[in-house]
Amino acid sequence: MTRDDSTRLAGYRVLRRLGSGRRAEVHLGHAGDAAAGGAGERTVALKLFSAAHAAASATDIAILGSVQAACVPRLHDVATLRDGSICLVLDRLDGPTLSAWLAADRRPQPGELVTVLGAVIGTVAAVRAAGWSLGLVPSSVRFDRSGRPVITSFSSAGHLAEGGSSADVLRLELRHLGDFIADVLVLARHSDPGFLAWLRSQEGARPLTDRLPELEARVFDWAPARPVVLAAPDGSTGGGSVVPARLGPVAASGERPAQTDPDDDDDGSNRPAILRAVRSARAILTPTHLGGAARAFLGRHRRPAILAGTLLVVGAGAVLSLLPPAAQGTSPGPVSETAPTSLPRSSARADPSLHVTAAQAETTDSAVLGDDPLAAAAALLSARQTCLKLGESSCLAAVDQASSPLDEADRHALSSGGDPQSLLPSDAITLIGRTGDAAIVALPAPTAETPAASLLLMKGEAGWRLREVFEG
Repeated sequence: MTRDDSTRLAGYRVLRRLGSGRRAEVHLGHAGDAAAGGAGERTVALKLFSAAHAAASATDIAILGSVQAACVPRLHDVATLRDGSICLVLDRLDGPTLSAWLAADRRPQPGELVTVLGAVIGTVAAVRAAGWSLGLVPSSVRFDRSGRPVITSFSSAGHLAEGGSSADVLRLELRHLGDFIADVLVLARHSDPGFLAWLRSQEGARPLTDRLPELEARVFDWAPARPVVLAAPDGSTGGGSVVPARLGPVAASGERPAQTDPDDDDDGSNRPAILRAVRSARAILTPTHLGGAARAFLGRHRRPAILAGTLLVVGAGAVLSLLPPAAQGTSPGPVSETAPTSLPRSSARADPSLHVTAAQAETTDSAVLGDDPLAAAAALLSARQTCLKLGESSCLAAVDQASSPLDEADRHALSSGGDPQSLLPSDAITLIGRTGDAAIVALPAPTAETPAASLLLMKGEAGWRLREVFEG
């Protein structure tokens, strides 16, 4: 971890680390009397991007600074550390992840799911209006203490190229949103009320127009929205206070009314210096809406010296974040400063049995193409085990769903030489539930001391793929 000193990060006293991911790590910070602005006794989340991944923070800053929506967290501040690391100061989230809440013993009520899905649909619409596409999984959403679902990771966000096909953008949006809704329903142990099947049917519509308002209406027709009930540490439950706002009316031009920001009444006395920094970085912050996104955020905050410097550093990294993505259907592995320590290719070639099994893993298996998720899970887990033994990330394309949490974890383990999650094939896999093309199965515990796990699978045109693992 990189800090300004041994106990502080970006001026905040670090209490403990909350978690880490491929791009960043998150720490709990305490404002106390050390942070400027008279924050008082306040804890915040400090999202730290190392210098090697500083460019990745440009996407987060652009979205957080330009989108006001139910599921977008509030960005309080940005700081550049001495070694080039970027720190984002965000609200602390005390609730569970969406995936943990859905899979808990207490089954969520339809009205609670309407609240969650309604908030997500509105956020997806707002993010698209700002020029970005957004892919979500339940583990990338966490509740705050009031029961509001908040997106914690924008690693899957992609910039919408200017001049691109609007139909392609909408079709990708529907596919991502359909996958997310399928995850939510199967984890919540609810069958499809009808709106998921309708959404899937719209992906092939010609011509394709914005379907989110109608999707939202169908979701709200399922049940009256009600606050999300979160379990307290002692097992008791309490009602939240958040229900989602509906999507605003769409004007004839296709644009939604601008949302107001509670910070828009700032006196703005510090804006000129910040705007000069934005103008100096305008040539770097392309396309033009990125400059507007940064300007919108900077105009609402009062620390120009830190923020202006941060903008110049992050602006340079924004160019890297706008490079064309990898070919569709593949997931680029995380960057590593050292060579992978996984099984060398020469070792794989020396073992003919691995060659035979690898070929089988990369060919279409009847179980993977079939309609039985239990048979598919067993076949895919066996193929995954082979891929990991070979140390070949390309093999995972026929096993893990592209860009899914399990796919990213497996590729990161192979590229960094870490230990991938152990998921052994078994004949004792049982079905927990299925909703359309999503199914969740229970994996037996390897040992008496090891908790059992649940595995989420998704079925697409190429058959079933592994998507995410849930412990316990």
